Amino acid sequence: MPAREALLMLALLVTACGGAPEDPGGQILTPEQEAARAAAGDPSQPPAETTPVMMPTDFDTVAARGERPLLREAYSWGGAGRDPFRPLNTIERSGPELPDLTLVSVIYQRNDPSRSIAIFRDVGSSRRYTVSPGDRLGGKLVVAAISTGSATLRMNDFGTVREQTYTIRQPMDVTP
Repeated sequence: MPAREALLMLALLVTACGGAPEDPGGQILTPEQEAARAAAGDPSQPPAETTPVMMPTDFDTVAARGERPLLREAYSWGGAGRDPFRPLNTIERSGPELPDLTLVSVIYQRNDPSRSIAIFRDVGSSRRYTVSPGDRLGGKLVVAAISTGSATLRMNDFGTVREQTYTIRQPMDVTP
């Protein structure tokens, strides 16, 4: 049904616009018939105006025929401010991640826990971090608390807060 309605609308539109060119007898002419009548010099038809066909000037026809290589457009940013084609959010590693850290040592002060120290080692880079409660590790990690033999790190990742407590591994007692 929608196709029938579309055809009806198209017929009404063509009729409202005046339709196709007609000859004096009421017959609809095709473009070829119009050209033949104009070439024959039919006085009943007004002379047809010829409009030159213009090709776009930016189309390289020589390169399109394969006679020379196509020239590609190159982009470079020389303006002030930021590059509009650089992504807004870049993933930059600004510090260690939770799974990469291992707690190596804890120095806990009972009389003033805020002066306690924990030492972490980054497994991937073997870098050591000496931190106190409230210190930051990279951009996301904060030392939440240090207690005897353990340290708690808090990660704020785009509004999601996660805490992980690390403990010092005790050597296993090996009895011969």
